[in-house]
Amino acid sequence: MTRWFQLPILFAASVLVGQSSQISFSEEARGSGVAPQAVLRRLTHSQYNKTVRDLLKDSTDPARQFPPEDYVNGFKNQYQTLSVSPLLAEAYSVAAERIAANAFRRGDSRGLIPCKPLSNDDAVCRTEFI
Repeated sequence: MTRWFQLPILFAASVLVGQSSQISFSEEARGSGVAPQAVLRRLTHSQYNKTVRDLLKDSTDPARQFPPEDYVNGFKNQYQTLSVSPLLAEAYSVAAERIAANAFRRGDSRGLIPCKPLSNDDAVCRTEFI
């Protein structure tokens, strides 16, 4: 059960997940009535920092605390090789909490929560928020 005080963490996590997804459609899936497969791609550290900056006006560059990225053929953005190790997952969790704390340190003064929750378990408002 999600409590309202947990929403900032969910919001920060959605920055990571929501901005990193792309949908690809195979030729077979188009027009076949079969739902296309959604592909989730991890953001590079630079993309993560810029997403946080653009969405939340937070220029703390949280990815500086992440484990270093590997170069593949001279690039860091080879999506086929980007994965989330347990160490990086932990770093994402820590960053999400810091980002959320920064975003909500003055309450919801930025209007990030689009509704007024009627209770701690207001599923309608929670769904609208997420």
